[in-house]
Amino acid sequence: MQIKSPLMALFMIAACSSSNNPAVDSGGGSGGNTDGTVTATGSIGGIDLGGLDNATAAVVQAKGTGLDIFLSTTGADCAALTAGDVAGATYFQLFLTTVDGSDDGSAPTGSGTFNADTSSAGPNYVEADVEQLGSDCSQVTDRSFATGTVTLTALSGGVATGSFDLANGSDHSTGTFTTISCDGIATRDSGSAAPACH
Repeated sequence: MQIKSPLMALFMIAACSSSNNPAVDSGGGSGGNTDGTVTATGSIGGIDLGGLDNATAAVVQAKGTGLDIFLSTTGADCAALTAGDVAGATYFQLFLTTVDGSDDGSAPTGSGTFNADTSSAGPNYVEADVEQLGSDCSQVTDRSFATGTVTLTALSGGVATGSFDLANGSDHSTGTFTTISCDGIATRDSGSAAPACH
């Protein structure tokens, strides 16, 4: 999976599996590697998002333009996802940004509600994309939610908690997340080459 650039160029994030003690992980997979938690219901474009339950979740602040929250069905830890994409995975990416009067985006610094409908009054917006990978990590399906919200209830030290209620036509998904930071993902996706597939 390559970085998406919903509003501007950004680093991206990925995920690590389930505990209630969030912490930062450099992607090395040892010492201090704790997990995030996710619950989810619903689907989009035929992709069942219920598989995100007890999936991995992590967050890293994007470079000045927003906050990227990346939810994954892989069950892999931060080190595995730092190493590359996981074949057959479903990735759910939430890009949160606060837009000022000059239409410049910045990463949120605290709690807030972010709207998927970009025609709505700002300043907080979210771009919510779901991507399904094939056995060779190529993109099989890519869908976006057009309406609804993501609520960020807490953000501190790269750790985020919140919930989502998103829709696109008859497709609808709700859920919650508690994330950890996985710094290695930003390094992995800062290059021009596609991530390795494993």
